[in-house]
Amino acid sequence: MERPFVYGLDARTKLGAAAVLIAGLLLADKLVALALYAGLILLAAVLVRFPLRLAATAALALWPILIITLLVHGFAGPSTNRTLVRCATFSLTTTGLGQGGLFAARLVLFVFVSRIVLHVGSGEEYARAFGRLLSPLRRFRLPVGEIQLILGVAFRLIPILEREASRLALAKRARGEARSWIGKIRQLPVILVPLFVGAFRHADGLAIAMEARGFAVGAPRSSYTEAHFRWLDALVFALVTGIAAVAITVS
Repeated sequence: MERPFVYGLDARTKLGAAAVLIAGLLLADKLVALALYAGLILLAAVLVRFPLRLAATAALALWPILIITLLVHGFAGPSTNRTLVRCATFSLTTTGLGQGGLFAARLVLFVFVSRIVLHVGSGEEYARAFGRLLSPLRRFRLPVGEIQLILGVAFRLIPILEREASRLALAKRARGEARSWIGKIRQLPVILVPLFVGAFRHADGLAIAMEARGFAVGAPRSSYTEAHFRWLDALVFALVTGIAAVAITVS
């Protein structure tokens, strides 16, 4: 099956479109604007054949943060509006809940955008694109090559850490650990300590490998992959920017 055209876009276009969407989500403060963004993100998910189940699972994992966001904004809302629950000096208002709902919707859309961007490109590709975007700052002695290297290493380590965290969680579950959310919270220190130890072990091995290959800070580097910004990239970026501008204007 042929892949959609989005996969062939320049990585700078993908990063730019994601940045425009995230900036627009931060500026949108009305439900209509968020609905426009949700429609655009859903259209992008359909175009790239992204399994919505993965994004929904990641969004559902944030349910404690979403509930806390609703409650904090609900109790911090203006007290002159309709009060639903009163607790001591705090009041749960409808306006506060509305604001909390908007912030919760932003968090969910952030998750969708990040998952789609990582789905249509690799971490190394985005690291190279970020280095190309920062390349004009070399004249100001900004270590662009080192920044690109750090991002590439981080993107490589993220899936490894995810696999190790999943393996540790499955090991705890096989030993009969509690599966409730309270039990999962109690398991966090037990999982995080070996996870960080494994991360430092991988980093140490990577440093030894780079030193053995003659890595030197500040040395010029070349890239086997060449980037080409075509008319289709400009069209996609202009379309995303236009829809984001309409959403911001509506809000």
